[in-house]
Amino acid sequence: MDYIPKGPPQLIVTVKHARRKENKIDEMNNEYKDKLYIIGSLSQEEAIKSIADYYIGTERYRVRYVKKEPQKSLKSIIQKCFLNIVWADRVIAVPKSDGTYGEGVTYEIVFAKLIGKRVDEPTTVWLDCFGRGENKDD
Repeated sequence: MDYIPKGPPQLIVTVKHARRKENKIDEMNNEYKDKLYIIGSLSQEEAIKSIADYYIGTERYRVRYVKKEPQKSLKSIIQKCFLNIVWADRVIAVPKSDGTYGEGVTYEIVFAKLIGKRVDEPTTVWLDCFGRGENKDD
């Protein structure tokens, strides 16, 4: 069952448009690929990108992930993030090198769980295989 957000008409229209576009692509390819959205503090950007590249390389997933976008406003970045969570079948949350999450990522995890998304956390060993970003504070 799809989650239909209640809120500003702009958000609802954007979500519906994104779903229609994704469904057309699936119909053209005649195959379904799980949709993954990888989140985490941007101090872990290298690890996030490595994990995304791994899943993209399997050719079994459609992958989106957080990345620095300094040209965009904070409001548009937050909106894009939450729309990507709605889009995804599964969210992968990458912790900081000390095993914690920043406040923003915590909000994203809670939102994803509230709308029924599966949220996975990579194990420490798995993260070490992909390398981590430097231990920077958010």
